[in-house]
Amino acid sequence: MQAIRRLTGGDPGRLADAGIAIAGAGLTAVAAWGLPGLAYTKDAAPPWLLVLLPLLVGAALTQRRRAPLLMWIAIWAGIALQYLVTQHPPQNLEFVIVLFAAAYSLGAHASLRRAAAGLVISAVMILASEGALLAFSQHPG
Repeated sequence: MQAIRRLTGGDPGRLADAGIAIAGAGLTAVAAWGLPGLAYTKDAAPPWLLVLLPLLVGAALTQRRRAPLLMWIAIWAGIALQYLVTQHPPQNLEFVIVLFAAAYSLGAHASLRRAAAGLVISAVMILASEGALLAFSQHPG
């Protein structure tokens, strides 16, 4: 136990951040790669994206208490990157759990102004993806 305290610098929150980051990266990997037996259709994604997306989400979640708005932006950047490369938004429960943890962290650890900025970023990203889905469905190429 003392070795863990020394590793985290005496801050138990850093250990919690690391655990949440590892869990988030793992859940994102499950969502991106798909596992046999899960009710999931794997998107045709290049291998670099399948490696980069869980790392991006995990790295972002390590900053959930110290820089919650930056963490929120990084997670939405990962979602946008996946959408731009695969033309499919994430639709898995695993990724929703990561977004829920990130949204909670943004609300709990950011100032009201930064949390509102995170809400605006989310709204813009959701509306942009809906518009892109609508345009893509009208003009299949």
